[in-house]
Amino acid sequence: MNKHSGNKQFLCDKHRALALHNPEQSKRLCCKLRAMARDYISQQRWDEAVPVCGTAFETADILLRQDSNSKYATERYLRSAIELSYTLRKSRHQPDLSAMVDLVQQRLAPFHAPAPLQTLLAPLVDIAFSALSDVDDWMEMLLAMDDAHRQTRH
Repeated sequence: MNKHSGNKQFLCDKHRALALHNPEQSKRLCCKLRAMARDYISQQRWDEAVPVCGTAFETADILLRQDSNSKYATERYLRSAIELSYTLRKSRHQPDLSAMVDLVQQRLAPFHAPAPLQTLLAPLVDIAFSALSDVDDWMEMLLAMDDAHRQTRH
């Protein structure tokens, strides 16, 4: 499925089938996986974060296909793509991030006009192609904002 990681699939067939048939459980799984990945990212355990981020991304992709009109599905998909791209850059993998950006753009193109789509893709493009030092600063702020948001929920 994923050109960005040498066609590696992170979800096995059994879990892919479960994700396809149980969207509510898949939403919870994706949330749990992203939280786990963020823990690995915060500890700079990049190689351990890659399969977790990849599984979250594939789960988000399935959820997007099931509910493509939902802004939450789009946001979940984009954030998962951003986190996977960042983790791949920081790991020992040699990602093809151009293919990743193309994949995300192709997936979202049917649901968004070209100008808004380019705006949605801007953070992913920045993660993929900006200097890693700039990306590190940006991701640190993004993850800190996410942590603050999670802690203020009741």
